[in-house]
Amino acid sequence: MHHTQLSLRQWFMAMHPDTERGITAAELAPKIEVRSTRAWYVLRRLRLAMSQREEQYLLNGEVDGDDVFVGGVSLQATGTLNPEGPLPHHGRSR
Repeated sequence: MHHTQLSLRQWFMAMHPDTERGITAAELAPKIEVRSTRAWYVLRRLRLAMSQREEQYLLNGEVDGDDVFVGGVSLQATGTLNPEGPLPHHGRSR
């Protein structure tokens, strides 16, 4: 937020919108009292800052996850894509 014309309050409101999903520039503009072009710029700066930070903290090595499902069709549920049959369930029972 170096060399910005927005107040700290406006930046915080942009960083923490009152929504569970993302926010568009058109939705943000009236909340921080700026034009939609300025709101777009604010969101662009925030997203750029978050992406640069995330690049520094990439996971490596062995990563353990409890009850994790990452994309595709669940082999656990169908067992049809795995020629060996359903995957064994390791972890907590539901």
